Amino acid sequence: MDILSDKNCVVADGAEQTTATDGKDNAMPVATSDRKRTAAIVGVGLLVMLLWGSLFPFVKYGYKIFEIDTSFYPNLILFAGVRFAISGALLSVFCVTTKRTFAVKQPKKLIGTALVALFAVALHYTCTYIGLSMIDSGKTALLKQSGVVVFVCISFLFFKDDKFSWGKIAGAVLGVASVLVVNLDSFRFSFDIGSLLVIAASLCTVISNVVFKKQLSDVSAVTVTGYSQLMGGVVLVALGLAFGGKFGTITWQGLVVMLYIIAATVVSYGLWYNVVQRYSLSKLFIIKMAEPLFAALISMLLPLNATLTWQHAVAFVLVGAAVVVSNVTFGKGNKVETATTAATENVDADKNDRNA
Repeated sequence: MDILSDKNCVVADGAEQTTATDGKDNAMPVATSDRKRTAAIVGVGLLVMLLWGSLFPFVKYGYKIFEIDTSFYPNLILFAGVRFAISGALLSVFCVTTKRTFAVKQPKKLIGTALVALFAVALHYTCTYIGLSMIDSGKTALLKQSGVVVFVCISFLFFKDDKFSWGKIAGAVLGVASVLVVNLDSFRFSFDIGSLLVIAASLCTVISNVVFKKQLSDVSAVTVTGYSQLMGGVVLVALGLAFGGKFGTITWQGLVVMLYIIAATVVSYGLWYNVVQRYSLSKLFIIKMAEPLFAALISMLLPLNATLTWQHAVAFVLVGAAVVVSNVTFGKGNKVETATTAATENVDADKNDRNA
């Protein structure tokens, strides 16, 4: 068992301990390896953000190298469908081999997974891929963080243990400000359909998270991810083909790009859910703010004619501040505490012991 929280620490493998107090004259053990363990988790989290951030420019580069006509949207839908159908198939095979077959044994879970597939994959990536064809990948990655802010700010409406706070109001204001700043062009406000589609995609993420928490909180997140990606990917492929979508010119360079996209999708989600089981989700959301930075940096390395602007820098700071402020509560005596509930941590800790 390997659980860390702000008020206690369960130490495995006989690690050395020091004694600290919690402010209430009660001694509690603190492992000397806590800092190394936290650093390792943060490092893995940043690796996931590097992979996720790289997917924005690599998908856009995929459009170019496959010579996909991005003005014909069924082509983009088909491209997204191929990515998730293959990624979902790989994860689903893993789930089946590890006997995670809830979809067959529990029809109610299948319905919940289908809803996640609809919002998290089909609608979400339809909006994302079309929006990505209209605006640059760095801007897309920044706008997609608005969903994190929205979820943090309205989650109390859906979950009783998620308290409303002024910090969340401040986070919402900062989040809206970041969206406005990233759409400023030479001090003129520009908000096109591409930006709206990306924000719509982030809202689909919010809905899928609510569905997951409400209906699938007792199911392995990796299992839901695998089955939902497979379902959503098949739907996207079917829609793309039905409306005349074409994959484009297939070359060995294109296959290498697609292989990277699929591998990054599978590895990043696998690492992410592994870390989620071991660390506070609200703190991981702070790490997630590195995603648009990586997207912008990698966009400059690929032949996409991408540039960094002052709007990107300011928006990145605002979004990061929004998530930080949204995840703290101000209690008595001006004490600041992380706004992660014990219930959430218990659910994450128990997932290792459950067999979906």
